Amino acid sequence: MNQCKGASVVAGVAIGPLYFYQRPERCYDMTPCEDAAAELERMEQARQQSIAQQKVLYEKALAEAGPDIAAVFDVHALMLEDDEFVETVKENIVSHHMRAEYAVRCAAYAMVDRFAEVDDEYMRARVDDIMDMARGVIYLLQGGVEEAVWDEPAIVVAEEFTPSEAVQLDKKYVLGFVTHLGSTISHTSILARSMELPALVKCKEVQPEWAGHLAILDGLEGRLIVDPDVDTLVKYRRIQEEVVHRKKLLRRLKGKPNETMDGHIVKVMANVNKLEDVQAAKDNDAEGVGKFRTDFLFVGQNSDPDEETQFNCYKELVQAMKPQPVLLATVDWASAEPARYLNITKEEVTEISSRGIRRSLMDPAKFRVQLRAMLRAAAIGDVRIMLPMVTNVKEVQYTKDLIQECRQELAREGIPAGTMQLGIVIETSAAVWIADELAKEADFFTIGTNDLMQYTCVVDRNTMEDIPFADPYHPALMHAIYETVKAGHRHGIPVGICGEMGADTALTEHFLRMGVDGFSVNPAMILPLRNAIRDLDLREPASPVPVWNENK
Repeated sequence: MNQCKGASVVAGVAIGPLYFYQRPERCYDMTPCEDAAAELERMEQARQQSIAQQKVLYEKALAEAGPDIAAVFDVHALMLEDDEFVETVKENIVSHHMRAEYAVRCAAYAMVDRFAEVDDEYMRARVDDIMDMARGVIYLLQGGVEEAVWDEPAIVVAEEFTPSEAVQLDKKYVLGFVTHLGSTISHTSILARSMELPALVKCKEVQPEWAGHLAILDGLEGRLIVDPDVDTLVKYRRIQEEVVHRKKLLRRLKGKPNETMDGHIVKVMANVNKLEDVQAAKDNDAEGVGKFRTDFLFVGQNSDPDEETQFNCYKELVQAMKPQPVLLATVDWASAEPARYLNITKEEVTEISSRGIRRSLMDPAKFRVQLRAMLRAAAIGDVRIMLPMVTNVKEVQYTKDLIQECRQELAREGIPAGTMQLGIVIETSAAVWIADELAKEADFFTIGTNDLMQYTCVVDRNTMEDIPFADPYHPALMHAIYETVKAGHRHGIPVGICGEMGADTALTEHFLRMGVDGFSVNPAMILPLRNAIRDLDLREPASPVPVWNENK
């Protein structure tokens, strides 16, 4: 059994043989042409034929893949009519004596060079459009396109698919996509999402000798498993059935409000650990990002992630989620691998004395870099900041002072900075006991149930099954959540839950009766949670609550 990692595009599972798509190789006659007029005529005929072909592909893409992919072929047609491109091809033929195929290729590369200089991932990704457009003309000049043909459903592997190649694949034989290159915003990714097919990009370790081998494309964890054993195969067939069920739920619930039968509106957002998870949040209809862990920017680095690196990350997230809110958690060192440049051991960094906001305030220079990047991102969209592992009011006040100083610095430098709400993650017993005081300093509370359980019940949720007498619904934990909600509401601020307990639909009714205003959960749990919310009528008598009772 072999495994290789990739970036997941669609959270699904495909099981089937691997088929390796090979783009037909094209050779170019680079000897000087003797009849420029004939080459110009050949080029013009192929260009006009290609323009007509783009219209056919547009209609096919619109019917099969949706308007996002279809729009690509409108862009191709415009490129084929671009005066600068056409004149460059003609000059290559007339002045440089190139044959039509090579003249088109060189003109396309000249256009690519201009796009590649633009410091924007989306614009650089449009290089694929240019090369796809040029390749279509060249194929026509060389006698047409060779189609890929296979006779059974398969997981299709390629270096990358151009829009034209992807649209012309016979979809009834495609179980999923795997590419060596690409990105989560590439056309292959867009196509996979529109077709609801699992896909991995940047899967560089897949080997050609695996062609025809049985494989599992795990779009949930971002991996390809080749030649799985029986137990793994059985496990993934079960997961595949669950994914199909979730897709049916998505079609039924997508676009509908998170509203109980008696009209109680609940905010449901997504926990996002890295940028690659953003599309899963959108696909599952998240009402924003309820917690974005910034830790990954610091993990395993040999030096500080500078302000621009952090800002570009936050900017990409905000732009992807607009107009929904994005809640950025300041770095929590204990939740991540220690950064190498801190020169501290894992034992030191995971001590409770060095957790969360306390660690950030111990090095205000580094913290300022993160706060400045967040303020700049707030000028682009709805950004809110949340402070992890707060234990006293001073930590919040010092952070607010730093934010104000950073705002003033940016103003002096002429750099736009937006306003952003400041929230507190309630995940320590200390924070629960002083919740009223903390609420005076905050715009919202988020209850991190994982750490709150750990520090209240002296148990880790992940190992709870192995601990005798451990209670995942410990009355003390439920009481702590309830008291936090009451404290927040006394001071007019909303209170949400961002830990794993928020996704436990057995507790949804109890949390809503406590007054919890919203949840932030793993993207895959958004729709099951919406389903649970919509099945509730809070006017009816409460279900038995063996773990919590507000009268006790």
